[in-house]
Amino acid sequence: MELLKIDGSTGEGGGQIVRLALFLSIIKGTPIEIFNIRRGKRKPGLKRQHLHVIKALEAITESTCEGAHLGSQTVRFSPGKIKGGQATVEFGTAGSIPLFLQTLLPVSIFASSPVSLTIKGGTDVPMGPTLEFTRHLYLPFLRPLAYKLELKVVRRGFYPVGDGEVRLLCHPKQPREGLAWEEFLEHLQTYGPLEPGSEKIPSIAGISIASSSLKERKVAERQAQKAQSLLDKHLNISTHIETLYQPSSSPGSAITLWLKDPQRTLGADAQGARGKPAEKVAEGAVNILLKEYASEAQVDRHLADHLVPWIGLMGGEIRVSRITQHLETGVWLYNLMIPEKPVKLKGNILSSLTS
Repeated sequence: MELLKIDGSTGEGGGQIVRLALFLSIIKGTPIEIFNIRRGKRKPGLKRQHLHVIKALEAITESTCEGAHLGSQTVRFSPGKIKGGQATVEFGTAGSIPLFLQTLLPVSIFASSPVSLTIKGGTDVPMGPTLEFTRHLYLPFLRPLAYKLELKVVRRGFYPVGDGEVRLLCHPKQPREGLAWEEFLEHLQTYGPLEPGSEKIPSIAGISIASSSLKERKVAERQAQKAQSLLDKHLNISTHIETLYQPSSSPGSAITLWLKDPQRTLGADAQGARGKPAEKVAEGAVNILLKEYASEAQVDRHLADHLVPWIGLMGGEIRVSRITQHLETGVWLYNLMIPEKPVKLKGNILSSLTS
């Protein structure tokens, strides 16, 4: 296929363009050149986290990439068969595992054999979603596409050391290579349009996590109790927040909350920091969730970013709380790469044009 050139400085102009472009390139089989990567950022070009994504893709697919080095502003990616298999990726930093998974999770679903990835880095770090956001908000939308799709946390990785460990296990249902592109699109239609909302009765759940070293100070319990009291005060909805302590090299904490009912899937998270009381961490997550709830959105603004390609490929529509630059950039890139199954943004509605 002809090489598709993508301006990486468009819209939000960050790593999101790299992560989404690589996924779409592989499933469609379109070779791409991404230039001006992160051009407007303080440190432009590829970051280590993007190099780890490329390295992992080269391990479980027959793809190749030219120009993949730290700080590179141009890469050429040639997609190949998604063969599956086992691989270990070690970040060596507190780089975000959830951001890494934005590419590797969906690619793994369409492999020709099971995928087993061990990823070592940051599980809950600034400038990215918590791992529990990925597990409890995004993963449920992808599970129907695989026989088995799991994320297991072996060790937490907080900023600044990271050193967390997560294992991804995927047993695919339908290899991408088993179908021509048109047949592949028809295959995705068998699952029906993407629809938020998975619970018959509205409920709020969550996980409050802290390092084992913070157990004596009851950080996880304090986060959970504060979140529970605030949610009880503002919403008359059943709430259950689990508390969990896990070993980690850096002390840290995080709380992830989600509300699900027949129409909505809303999430919010917040992460602890040195000198920040556990109660303030919880308050931050609750305030985000309350704003999303008041907006009458069907999915929160961050989950919407993840769902753009699935709305296009599978059909459907969702109402988001507000249109972010991240969302606009994702829509632009998706339509550039998959013009035969476009999506549109109208008002606060993201929808497929071919549903």
